[in-house]
Parts: sequence; C-alpha cells; structure tokens
Amino acid sequence: IDTNVIISSYLSPTGIPAQILKQWDLNAFDLLVSDPILQEYQTVFLYPHLQALHHLNQVEVAAIIARFRKFGILIMPLKELTVIEEDPEDNKFLSCAIAGQAEVIVSGDSDLLHLKTYEGTHILTPYAFLTVLQAEQAA
Repeated sequence: IDTNVIISSYLSPTGIPAQILKQWDLNAFDLLVSDPILQEYQTVFLYPHLQALHHLNQVEVAAIIARFRKFGILIMPLKELTVIEEDPEDNKFLSCAIAGQAEVIVSGDSDLLHLKTYEGTHILTPYAFLTVLQAEQAA
C-alpha cells in the first residue's frame, strides 16, 4: 500500500483508505512492506503539516510503524527498480511488490496508477481495491 493511502487512512478514519486498513486488520489481505517503505511512511507521518491534521506524536507514529513491521510481511527486495523516472521514490513500491509476488499495489499516485500493471502486479486505486475485496468477501 502506497504511503498516500496509509496517511489518508489516519486523516479520514471513515474514508476508503481507512476501510482498507480495517480489512487488513480482519486478515482480508496480506500487507507487504520493506524497510524503505516503512521509512517513507514514518517520514511522511511526521511532516509538520500532516501532524497538524492527524495529531499523532512521534511515539504514536513509531507504534504505527512497528505494527506494520510486526503484522505486515517484511520483504527484502533483491534489486532496485528504475521504472518510474518522474518520481523515482515510487519505485520502492514496485520493488517490494515484485520481490514479494504481490497481486496488487494500492495507490492514489498518478505515476504508479499510469502503469496499471507491472510484471503481473495490478496497480489499483483505493476504491478499486476495496471493491475487489468486497466482491471476494461476497463470493
């Protein structure tokens, strides 16, 4: 799950990103993370303009990151990809997904979404991913 989705889930506790994390809590899917992804989550959580909105302090953010590390699946990508030139920081999500054989990357980032799929991994908006989860649960 891309950083923008994670952060959004804490900014709007009833929004689609928050619903996705609730599904993760219910074991509806596995969350793949890597050290670079966790570091980005932490860095972005601590941006002052975002802290003013979510009101989480450093200790609370550290606990959130620790939870993702403990209950997510920690992936160690073997190689760095350079697929997205416009925003090279997005490549960490592709590297993690490919190394972990993920079915889906969930993102609101236009650079990732523009790809639609990469080496068999689908790149979906939060809305599309939640729709897929709900359809699987209804089946």
